Amino acid sequence: MVTRRTIVTAGLLVLALAVACDRDPAAPGSPTGPETGQPLASQQPGNRARPERLARRFARALRNPAFRAYIRAQLEASPFPERKLHFQRFLRANGSRALGALAGENGERDGDVAADADSGQAFEIYFPVPGHRERWTGDENVLVATILEDRDVPVAFDPRGWRVLLDPAAPPVTPVIALVPVETNFDALPVMGAQACLNPEDCVPGGGGSTPPPPSGGASSDRPSSTRRWDGSLTISKSAGSR
Repeated sequence: MVTRRTIVTAGLLVLALAVACDRDPAAPGSPTGPETGQPLASQQPGNRARPERLARRFARALRNPAFRAYIRAQLEASPFPERKLHFQRFLRANGSRALGALAGENGERDGDVAADADSGQAFEIYFPVPGHRERWTGDENVLVATILEDRDVPVAFDPRGWRVLLDPAAPPVTPVIALVPVETNFDALPVMGAQACLNPEDCVPGGGGSTPPPPSGGASSDRPSSTRRWDGSLTISKSAGSR
């Protein structure tokens, strides 16, 4: 017999499986609040903390309408497959415009953000879910997600800095910008892709402007991705547990 308790329990289970959100980053005592100035990633070991720090900074910078318009234009102008941009090169392009936005919107110094971005492996950014790039109008309805390995739970941040664990079984409705380890060869400009550049200064190896690129640390586009599923988007295997 279905009881009220059964209905309530089932409802809570569905809610828990749909999405896992941390507390308001501005709430007193919250690990993402102003008292600490650090995201929840600061509590995680090793290299898993760094991509979350970068993703959260990036997401919080998207509160700025001018920066949203800038990143949207840069992604649209990218000549690389899936309109990808090399993240570290993007930060320094056009007079380090993106670097300044990430630092400014997070109350940090440009040098500190740059040092963190350059302290490990290189990343790339793009819209991994088909249709998300076209659907995003440049508003605040967007997430920045990151993942390192295929068994990780995708972690995303919204422009307020709230941390969300994405559903591993299906892509979210909200457009998602992925910040993931580089798998594209940004040192080889695609011949056909060069025709898609809206600004000749964007048509340079590395994407994201004409600033000479730093060492990429990485990887060839021939390497199969371990971080892309759902038709090329962020996800994990169903057997993976959330953290």
